[in-house]
This record gives sequence, structure tokens and C-alpha cells, in this order.
Amino acid sequence: MGTAFLEAHGMTRYLLLLLIGALTAGAPSIVLSQDSAATSIGNSQVEEIYVARAVRQSRIPPTRFCDESRIGFGKTLFEDRFAFRSIQTDPSDGRMVSSDAQVIGNMHVCFGATADPSTLSFHAEGTLSSVPFVGKGECLTVRRDFPERGITVMRCFLDLQELPPSYIGGQLTSNTVLSRVAVGETSDPAGYTQPSIVTVRLWKHR
Repeated sequence: MGTAFLEAHGMTRYLLLLLIGALTAGAPSIVLSQDSAATSIGNSQVEEIYVARAVRQSRIPPTRFCDESRIGFGKTLFEDRFAFRSIQTDPSDGRMVSSDAQVIGNMHVCFGATADPSTLSFHAEGTLSSVPFVGKGECLTVRRDFPERGITVMRCFLDLQELPPSYIGGQLTSNTVLSRVAVGETSDPAGYTQPSIVTVRLWKHR
């Protein structure tokens, strides 16, 4: 019985060593597979996404920059200049904790009237994170005097064109709040981050 016990015990150790050896031998291939997957994901990334705040720095009557022959629409109402500023969010819930982390770009804009009083034609030329663009689109008034009197809620869209050769296209969308004060950071009534939080997606050639 003692011999049988020793033989069985030896076989158990042998099988255990075989199992450890197999796991150890497999580990590098597992790690390599994970690294390869990460590399594949990185190589397949074909878009850049930015979230920023657009702050209106000036508003003047339209100049030659907003000529119809240049921007594609007439009845121009305003010529504005904006700064793009990066934001910071709380990673635990995504809530914005800073809307003025750093200047990351600029935008020169023309707004024009349309047949629909709630819609403005929208032309923009600018740079975001060193990427130049030209955008064409529109802004839509969603609601006036909401969430309180003096505040207007809008949403805007730009189809981004004339990007560097590595990009195939892009779009900008905005969640916009206007107050009685059109220029600057301080809203009237107070307490609103004006005017726009923008999301930009830029698509690259694969």
C-alpha cells in the first residue's frame, strides 16, 4: 500500500508540473494576443473627437468676409469671432467642472437670415487643435425665454470641409444658450455657460 501511495503521489506531482508548464508556456501568447489587439485598435482609429466651449469674443456688422459670393448665402446679419476653449469633466459622472481650461482654437463666423425665422444660415472658418476647417450649416432656435426669461436655447450644425489631406470630413454640433449679453462669458441672467458647448468629430482616411 505504501508503494501504491508513493506512485499515486508521484503521478499527481507529475500532472501538476505538466499543468503549470502548459500555463506558463501559454502566458506569453496570451499577452502577445492582447498587445496585438490593442495595436489593432490603435491602427484602426479613423476619427478624432473634441468637446469644447465656444466663447463669442466679438460681434460686428458684416464685412466683405461675409459676402454672399464667398460664403454662399445672403441676408447676413452678424459677423462674429469665437475662441474654442477646452473643458474638464469629473470622470466619476461626466459633469463639467471647468469650461475654460485652455484656448485650443478659434472661429470666424457669419450668420444669415432665412425664410424661416427660427433658422439662421451658418458659415465658419477656423482652427481647432491646429486643424484648419471651413464649415457650412445652420442654427435652429429651439425655445425662447427658457429655462427663464432672457435665455434662448439653440442648436447648431456645421459640415466641416477644406480639412488637411489626412481627413475625409467632419461635423460640428453645438448645444447653445444665448442671453441678453451676446459677447463674452458672463450671461444675463447670470449662471449660464454661454454660448455653446460643441462636439466635433473629424474622420480620417483609413
